[in-house]
Amino acid sequence: MTPVATMLARLGHFLRGLFRRDQVESELRRELDGCVEMLVAEKVADGMSPQEARRAARLEFGRVDQVAERVRDVRPGAWIEQTVREIQRCIRSLARSPGFTLIVVLTLGVGIGANAATFSFIHAMMLRPMPFPDADRLVAVQETSPPSPLFVTPGDYVDWKAHNDVFDTLSGYTYESYALTAPAGRFGDAEVLRVAGTSSDFFRTLRVRPLLGRTFLPDEDQAGRERVAVLSHGLWTRRFGSDRGIVGREIALDGRSHTVVGVMTADFDFPVGAVDAWTPMVLTQEQRNDRRNHYVLTVGRLRPGVSLRHARARMQALGVRFAETHPQTNTGRGVEVVELQHEQRGVIGPFLVLGQLAAVFVLLIACANVSNLQVARAASRGREMSVRAALGAGRWHIGRLVVLESLLLALAGSAIGIAVAMWGVGALKDSVSPDTKTWIQGFAHIAVDWTVLGFSLVLAVMAGTVSGLAVSSEAWRHAVMDGLREGSPTGSVRRASLRRVLVAGEVALAVVVTVSAGQMIQGFQSLVSGSLGFSAAGVGTMRIRLHDARIDDPDLIRVFHDDVLASASAVPGVASAALVSVLPARLYSAPTVEFRIEGRSEPGPGEAPLADLHVASPDYFRTVGIPLLDGRTFDPRDASDGNRESTVVISERLARQYWPGENPLGQRLRVRFVATDWGWWRVVGVVGDVRQNWWDVERPSLYLPATVFAYRQMYLTVRGTGTVERLLSDTAGALGRTNPDLPVFDAMPLSRVAEAVVAGVRAAAGVMGVFGALALLLSAVGVYGVMAYAVRQREREFGIRMALGALPGAVLRMVVRQGLAVAGVGLCLGLAGAAAMTRMWASLLFGTSANSAAITAGASMLVCAAVLVACYLPARLATRVDPIRALRCD
Repeated sequence: MTPVATMLARLGHFLRGLFRRDQVESELRRELDGCVEMLVAEKVADGMSPQEARRAARLEFGRVDQVAERVRDVRPGAWIEQTVREIQRCIRSLARSPGFTLIVVLTLGVGIGANAATFSFIHAMMLRPMPFPDADRLVAVQETSPPSPLFVTPGDYVDWKAHNDVFDTLSGYTYESYALTAPAGRFGDAEVLRVAGTSSDFFRTLRVRPLLGRTFLPDEDQAGRERVAVLSHGLWTRRFGSDRGIVGREIALDGRSHTVVGVMTADFDFPVGAVDAWTPMVLTQEQRNDRRNHYVLTVGRLRPGVSLRHARARMQALGVRFAETHPQTNTGRGVEVVELQHEQRGVIGPFLVLGQLAAVFVLLIACANVSNLQVARAASRGREMSVRAALGAGRWHIGRLVVLESLLLALAGSAIGIAVAMWGVGALKDSVSPDTKTWIQGFAHIAVDWTVLGFSLVLAVMAGTVSGLAVSSEAWRHAVMDGLREGSPTGSVRRASLRRVLVAGEVALAVVVTVSAGQMIQGFQSLVSGSLGFSAAGVGTMRIRLHDARIDDPDLIRVFHDDVLASASAVPGVASAALVSVLPARLYSAPTVEFRIEGRSEPGPGEAPLADLHVASPDYFRTVGIPLLDGRTFDPRDASDGNRESTVVISERLARQYWPGENPLGQRLRVRFVATDWGWWRVVGVVGDVRQNWWDVERPSLYLPATVFAYRQMYLTVRGTGTVERLLSDTAGALGRTNPDLPVFDAMPLSRVAEAVVAGVRAAAGVMGVFGALALLLSAVGVYGVMAYAVRQREREFGIRMALGALPGAVLRMVVRQGLAVAGVGLCLGLAGAAAMTRMWASLLFGTSANSAAITAGASMLVCAAVLVACYLPARLATRVDPIRALRCD
């Protein structure tokens, strides 16, 4: 048998023993060596020299060896072993370049960490499904007219509930506050609860069951049967010691007995706001006819087979129908149906999406930087790649090595990124006030969980693949076209072009992120730089409530208010004390009233003037620092003296809107609230505008004297000397001594209330500022890396130029000019992208403009300055090239 036939027989034996690899491979190798020696002996006998015979034998059997290698590589699991070997080679290669490895890992870690941190918020507040059965069938019905799309009027809600044919159930709910009073000595002092007043089918709509007892029966939202309550798990644990016998017992809410019928589970926290209990929402006939005041929220469950689009069409048709039947109130008022999860996101959803987009831009800049570094690394490993190509490595093999190396770097960067994300998430959550946290759906679930870890892993794979693919073809082209030669001009030109494209992309993305960060910061500054319309410094506030609902005599309530003001004013250090129905910058709007102006024609349907109603005591404007622009404020005698006319103070916006160029003092208004005519009121003063919500402009406001209106719940504001905390403590103590049963809650400085309003915007501005700084830094590093590499590659050129008489300044300007030319292309592209981003920010945040030339110019100059520095440093190195040394390098 010839040696070749023997080898083929052994190869067949190898194929039969694929799963006995170790024994077969060693036997095959021995047989191969034996066959080589036999063939060498035959060729020597034919007259060939031993050296020539051995080369010829190895060449002949080398082909058979390659066939054996290919056959061996198709066995099950071979690709895994080959990949493991390549990973080991990549790890050894990266270990030989620790500086390169560290820079790439940190760069990718920052980009991945920024994305993981923002995704933690998006996942918890936008993507995490609501914990209700068939939550995708839950919707909220809203109105498309001001003042707030979230709240609807009770009259419209009643009509929707009665006339719709698309919902299994349509439930309504409101937010209330009640004082919980229990038998003394057993459950402690009175406590003010956050209560949701709901329709009787509220829990049935959500399809949730209580931990103990039951929820509401169908008729328990009717007058006379509403004295029942369902407790939250938190209140049950905190106040009643997890007593399982609480069901059926009586508790006092605002002095009225309620029977506890159930306790909810620990994971039920709807609606948002840390609700302590749920009671039936009873609508009086006056409330059922109220189509002015927006304070009811809705949640509905679609009927089987009814799509969201169909529900929208049917409810919009109802809106048109009610606009025709109630033209005075519903003209121009549309109806919208949105998914409940979308409604719960409120105004924060778009901020999260744009923040995630900015984080993606930062990661893309990081990937471009890594690609630039890998291009330089591929050039330095050109001889290695050329040897691999010469030995038979194909495009796939060389490209796979580069991509695999990038994936390893990205996975290592993801470990850094997870640590960055955990720190960033913790810092962001700590920056939000406790009161604000309760109003953010899903805030408690924000964490770097398994979903975020999976997202980070996917990002790492994508980042590694993108940055690796960007240079894999370049590595192959360099290996094939340059061969074993050095200094191939074609490869250098193509590598330089790729690097310039990457740098231009980095600069463009940096401009977009930096301009967006500037807009966000500008919007935040416009909120906190005195634009709220009052002075919060040195002012403390607390909420008080007459807890005994049985006291409904307006005169007794006014006496109660007088006693509170007298007690607060007598506290040492208190300069002024006042009561107000709605605290400024408290996130929710005041009730809306309709008014008529004396001497003007009756308005048409939907054209009646509207204003926010505030009830305040005489010293309120002085206490909270709302400026008096004209006239006077309230006089205590305005109501105590029956011969004096009722007075009203209006806001500057209302005066400009209805008396442009005129003096409104002395004008008379006829105020109407729901179906009640409150008679004529004379304007005696004009005060500055106050912005109630950070996402809204100042609204027209009417201030009526608290000496006329008797509200059971009011905000007490005090201004004085010393610290605000001490002022609040002393005032609360004085109120407790005069009225031990008075519940006082939400005591805090007014500045903290204002800060809580803008806390979310402040956090978003901080995040965007960090992203802008990262984008600026990474883009500058990228430009610096490209320029430094180009200078090193052109050392001989610079040496020749300077040997021929070129001045260092001319070389410096040439290098800087070339770098700025590349950055200029990126700057132009970035400005186009920034224009689109600025329009989105302007639609979200008060105080920002879609055409903010100052912000765009400032951000562009900042990027240009960073690029200029990044170009200047390598250019200085070019001027220090020694011509003699450069000429010797060849």
